[in-house]
Amino acid sequence: MENKLKITEMLFKKRIALVSLALVWVVPAASFAEESLFDGNNSKFRVQQYEIPDTSAEGFPGEGFRHMTAAINEASEELIVFGGLGNSPNSGPYSDRVYTLDLAEKASKQEWVLRNNGTGIGLGNFPWFTSTRGFVEINNNVYLACTDDNTNSIFQLDLDTYALSLLSTSTLGDAVDAGDCCAVGATTTSGEERVYLLGGRRPPSPQNALPNVRYYSVTNNTWHQVADMNVGRSHLGCISAEPQGTPLIYALGGGNSPANEVFRSIEVYDVSANTWTLYEDYFPEGRQRLGTANIDNEFIMLIGGDSTCAGGGGSTCDPDQPINRVDLIDIEDNNRFISSDVYRIPQLAIPRQTPATSVTKKGDEYSVYVVGGRSRFCKDVKTSSGLCELTTTEVLSFEGIEIDDDG
Repeated sequence: MENKLKITEMLFKKRIALVSLALVWVVPAASFAEESLFDGNNSKFRVQQYEIPDTSAEGFPGEGFRHMTAAINEASEELIVFGGLGNSPNSGPYSDRVYTLDLAEKASKQEWVLRNNGTGIGLGNFPWFTSTRGFVEINNNVYLACTDDNTNSIFQLDLDTYALSLLSTSTLGDAVDAGDCCAVGATTTSGEERVYLLGGRRPPSPQNALPNVRYYSVTNNTWHQVADMNVGRSHLGCISAEPQGTPLIYALGGGNSPANEVFRSIEVYDVSANTWTLYEDYFPEGRQRLGTANIDNEFIMLIGGDSTCAGGGGSTCDPDQPINRVDLIDIEDNNRFISSDVYRIPQLAIPRQTPATSVTKKGDEYSVYVVGGRSRFCKDVKTSSGLCELTTTEVLSFEGIEIDDDG
């Protein structure tokens, strides 16, 4: 109870209106449409009772992880999370664990289950530090990419044993391969299954963000480089979608650390045409390390991340400022940005940078899961910058999204 009161007090001082621990609205109420865009029974992000298990007794100096990645096993009705960076003042340790959550159970009975204590490849020679979009789901298979070793290897997750096995390592060379990239899957109109790796950065210092885009063809067991993005991006968000059956890939925000930049732009890749379309000045402020969710190939949900002041430059803004902002992209309306500054969109209860995100649909109800991440509102160890890793999961359940342009 004491911790909750302290959190409430901190949020109040930051002018965040706290409507129970389960919901935080961060934009002025006067700017909202009267009704929420989300259909359902009082749809809002709710912090769940279950938490990522405490690993401090096993040599992990604290609780919580950021840079985990998530996927849904539809057959077993499980949410799967993997990897991440632990809660420590010294930026460690790395995790190679797989946890699952039984989505068939009621929320009050759910808890994380450790499924695979170690991948078998070993932490000693492989840093399991993934992007928030490291898991790629294609036709009931789950692949892992964009680990932080700069080799751009592709692993496959066995959904029965939860073990990861090396599938292929990039043949494209050092000039293209990079860590801190973002991985996403796409299926071409001819049925070829591909794992795309977008951007990233690599040694030596300074590690400038790269525009390179490459993919591994699961179908043909081959590697290829395709058209570069217009902007070099690391710590970007990414997601694939198929509006009207057209395979597209979205590269969202990101930054370039040596230049202290966080970008307001996004880019959209047409898989068939091998072309990128740049949308400049898209976000109201720079944004990176955000989570994403595809809602029925109609909307892309943008979840949390880091934000900077308007203009995208980080030089006049404090770094590492996790946010609880949630916005939408209407991909059926020319990728229109649906801003929570204007529309009533449920916001995260806790600001989160690099959360693991995933979405599932059961019957008529969607559920968006947001796991872990980095914040300033934790109960455990903080770094010198005041940041800490989260153990909590938030869930938003709703039945659909309706845009009222008159709101």
